[in-house]
Amino acid sequence: MTSTFGSFIVYQDPQGFHIAQTIPRHMNDSNPPRTHYAGPRVIMPETIPDFDRWLSERKKEGFTFTPAK
Repeated sequence: MTSTFGSFIVYQDPQGFHIAQTIPRHMNDSNPPRTHYAGPRVIMPETIPDFDRWLSERKKEGFTFTPAK
């Protein structure tokens, strides 16, 4: 099985939680932590209502997550 590696940030606004590759311009002063991952596919940017549930679903798919230093 091929493993994919990458990283993402998570930030929240009134629309929900955003999984993103880069910090949007309007949030430059905030510095959301970056998370590294390894898993069966690339994590794509998306907006979700519940980050804990999303994380749990990704772990069931075989992803592992570690905070970036």
